[in-house]
Amino acid sequence: MAVISIQTKKVPDLPEKQAVGITDQLMIHDGTGLKRVQAGLLLGVKNEFQGIFDPATGKDEYGDDLPAPATENSTFFWVSTGNATWTPPGGSTAIAWKLGDWCISDSVKYDRVPFFTIDMVARQSLDIVQNMFYELLNSDKARHNSIYRGKYLGDAVTDAQYTAISTGKFDDLFIGDYWTIGGVNYRIAAFDYYYRSGDTDLTIHHVTIVPDTSFYDAQMNATNTTTGGYTGSAMRATNLEDAKTAINAAFPDHVLTHRQYLVNSVTNGRAGGGAWFDCSVELMNEIMVYGTGMFSPVSDGTNVPLNYTVSKSQLPLFFYRPDLISNRQSYWLRDVVSNSLFANVNYAGDANARLASSSYGVRPSFSLYRSWK
Repeated sequence: MAVISIQTKKVPDLPEKQAVGITDQLMIHDGTGLKRVQAGLLLGVKNEFQGIFDPATGKDEYGDDLPAPATENSTFFWVSTGNATWTPPGGSTAIAWKLGDWCISDSVKYDRVPFFTIDMVARQSLDIVQNMFYELLNSDKARHNSIYRGKYLGDAVTDAQYTAISTGKFDDLFIGDYWTIGGVNYRIAAFDYYYRSGDTDLTIHHVTIVPDTSFYDAQMNATNTTTGGYTGSAMRATNLEDAKTAINAAFPDHVLTHRQYLVNSVTNGRAGGGAWFDCSVELMNEIMVYGTGMFSPVSDGTNVPLNYTVSKSQLPLFFYRPDLISNRQSYWLRDVVSNSLFANVNYAGDANARLASSSYGVRPSFSLYRSWK
């Protein structure tokens, strides 16, 4: 009796394949059950891998001429060991191919190259696969928080992009995508991060943005005190103003104001009270950056502290790109650490705390929405 091999590995534990062949099998669910399909069918490939072709002789590995294109809108693609332009037999248009162009056929053997027939519309085959992938993701806004893309989106937010935000579908927007305005990279860190939060229910769809770098250095307070917490600091009262001005100039009328729970008093070196505030541009807290409180007090069975925040989960940007947390710059976070210290992200990547009168980077977060002004 034959033994059936059963793979019991989880999908993330499977070996990763670095190249895709047109005869490789993919699994697709068509609504009635799981089916298998050749990868080439997703790219418009007409035929399976046909053989090895030597452009020096115009013949395949068996000494036969390359067959003519199957249709008028078909041609032959091949992998080259270097830059090449060649017109295949059969009247096809000359094709320029350079080393590094993406290809879905097998690797080069000796001086010969594999070929296959493919629709002309599939010349941009890699883009087709990527677009299909992102189109699937566009069907569910939760998935946008689960994929890092890092695409440059332009030097201004377009009307179409603001519309995509307002619908809550976030079409063609993903974590890490960014706009470059005034020399600053404004990067998408989360989608609907504050949705349904606040003492006033927030039902406006939004994207939360973090700049790649600090705007400038500034003090939390003129002296080494944390009295009044973050909301009573000189940072929030005055030192954030230049950053707010730059952000509102980059995204006029589209910076969201919403309600956040913030520390407004300190007792025995820890947050002692909080209140709801109208917020637009604010320093981040430890949880947004690290995913946990590094210095924030926790319950020890006797003392049950409040942390006075609705920013209670790590921004997806920093989950997928932890290198963007430190970015080799030191900058302030809004958490109170002691009577004289506020939390700080150190340039070397470690979580730190610094005296309130020290000057460190101002790297705030904010959220964009569709304004109809």
